[in-house]
Amino acid sequence: MLTFVPFINSLAPKAALGGFLALSALSSDITSSSTAYQALTSGDSSRAASDIASTEENATRDPYFELDFGLAYQNAGRMDLAEPLYRAAMIDGADVVPPFTTNQSDQGKSIGQIACENLRIGYQSNDVC
Repeated sequence: MLTFVPFINSLAPKAALGGFLALSALSSDITSSSTAYQALTSGDSSRAASDIASTEENATRDPYFELDFGLAYQNAGRMDLAEPLYRAAMIDGADVVPPFTTNQSDQGKSIGQIACENLRIGYQSNDVC
């Protein structure tokens, strides 16, 4: 069973989904003023996923993008589409610690760790990564 979790400082049952939108030096065009960011912060995950998809070819192997796009799909109830993005973020972001996260509990964690935690929340299982 999937649970909708809003983007900013959100809580899923007993856990918070981690994410942040590309205030990064990597290739993603998703910024705090983008329509994708606005859609995620307002809870419109379907719109966010659509807007993020339009930047996809510019963001290959960008762990910020992979995590954010995965989060948009997870919030839209599409773990089948979120999972490959999270798995890519676990590899590409294994050693990338973001300077900013929306959840205080994610401070100091790598993108890879946050992506794994989001998979655990989405599948309600500790055995997925």
